[in-house]
Amino acid sequence: MTVRDAVLTRLMRCSRQTRELAELVSMSPAKMERGLCESVGGDHAAAIDEGVTRGLLSGPIDAIGFRHELARLAVQSTVTPERARVLHEQVLKALVERGADLARIAFHAACANNASAVLKYAPLAGKEAARLGAHREALHTSAWF
Repeated sequence: MTVRDAVLTRLMRCSRQTRELAELVSMSPAKMERGLCESVGGDHAAAIDEGVTRGLLSGPIDAIGFRHELARLAVQSTVTPERARVLHEQVLKALVERGADLARIAFHAACANNASAVLKYAPLAGKEAARLGAHREALHTSAWF
């Protein structure tokens, strides 16, 4: 049995709400703030508890993530491209409303295939990265447009 198989077996034993939360959280390479999860899909308290209890998710009270990157990638691989695009679009909208980090906004805009948001936020994220001395990140971000 592979790591992917083990993670997906664990995921399939979870409730629908926990599986949907895991899909949402898998869209972010870092932990996702609980408030952001709630902005996208409502109150996930029971789903968070189940995911943590079953050993799929971890994190402090204010942020949810996967115990291992391989688990996140396994869950992410089960999400259809259209569902992933919709989830990224929802996260993008919530991040913009919160005035979140520009690189994060640009990342979700690119993953959502939202060309207008990429054109708006990627250059700003690149400039911000360059201003902060993160020249590699600035170069990477500017390649999005």
